[in-house]
Amino acid sequence: MVSIVLRAITILLGYIYPAYECFKNVERPRPDMESLRFWCRYWIILAVLTSMERVGDAYISWLPLYAEAKLAFIIYLWYPRTKGTTYIYSTYLKPFVASYEGEIDLRLNELKTQASDVASTYGPQASAYLQSMFADLLQYLASQSATPQSNQSAESSRASSAPAPSNLQATIVDDEDSGYDIIDEELEHPEAEEPVAAAYLSRNRRKNQGW
Repeated sequence: MVSIVLRAITILLGYIYPAYECFKNVERPRPDMESLRFWCRYWIILAVLTSMERVGDAYISWLPLYAEAKLAFIIYLWYPRTKGTTYIYSTYLKPFVASYEGEIDLRLNELKTQASDVASTYGPQASAYLQSMFADLLQYLASQSATPQSNQSAESSRASSAPAPSNLQATIVDDEDSGYDIIDEELEHPEAEEPVAAAYLSRNRRKNQGW
């Protein structure tokens, strides 16, 4: 719980408050250039600190009061009485970066050139491949959404075309005395009466005619 509170305070005092101060300076009719320079230096130091923090947290975050010390350092950077940003930037960061500025620019230009070559060579192929994958994904999703509906319609058509079940039991026997047939039937569905009656009449007609 304490670590969550400290993280929230660090975000508030290390990012939100400085960003608001920068906003006020930028939106002034006549911005204070010295204040803007100060806050630009602050963001440079904070960017370096955040980059180092990604690695340092894995090794030194177990130290006692680590989060508290980080919060105190961030406040030290912008607090009006200390103005630690000006001191750290002028004493450590500026001389270090200036000594490697030419080499850094050279490496950056090489990386930009290589990235441009790679993008021009493989960019169209990668774009076509991504478009093909996206189209296949949409087609697959469409087929999956259509399958339940087709199965449901097929089942409903089969159910409608299937004959109604019947437990009709009919027995036609010859009655030697009357010359007519006796039908012993048990019907559960009225629609099955007509075929049985037709069979009964046809059988009697054949007997009467001597077939």
